[in-house]
Amino acid sequence: VSSKEETEQFYTSINNKLGNLIDYNITYVNFETMSTLGGTTKTTVLTISSSYEKGEATETLTIIEKNGIEKLHGWNINSKALILN
Repeated sequence: VSSKEETEQFYTSINNKLGNLIDYNITYVNFETMSTLGGTTKTTVLTISSSYEKGEATETLTIIEKNGIEKLHGWNINSKALILN
């Protein structure tokens, strides 16, 4: 799990490589809930087809909610433009 500062640095780096987000389409959503003695954890996975100024990307975001607090647990970006630009 990344801190807010690390997430902002990551986003800035992606924005520098791919440019601004132009359009996106959520292509997959999965929700899971796990209850234990320690509480309930909800996991949401989104797969997004994204268009940026400098290329296309497929993004997968994993968001975990525990005790009412949501955190970005993973953000994977697959794009040729990250390597070529």
